[in-house]
Amino acid sequence: SIIATYKLVQISFLHAAFAAFVSLITGDTSVLLSVALSQRDHPRFADCVGYMMNLISIVYEFRPDMDLVEYLRDSHRR
Repeated sequence: SIIATYKLVQISFLHAAFAAFVSLITGDTSVLLSVALSQRDHPRFADCVGYMMNLISIVYEFRPDMDLVEYLRDSHRR
């Protein structure tokens, strides 16, 4: 698969694919996605009930000269 071949994280691949789709249907070269980030690795939060999430915004930039592999590598670095 593309994910294994280019050593991508699956969720990063899905976000990049969604951003590419949005770019394709809107014609915009810049797409902003907000992604939920959840981490509960601090011991004092181990017994907490509920969601501990932050939103981060990622801007995906598209250039006409980019091929799929270059785009995926660029989006993975974000």
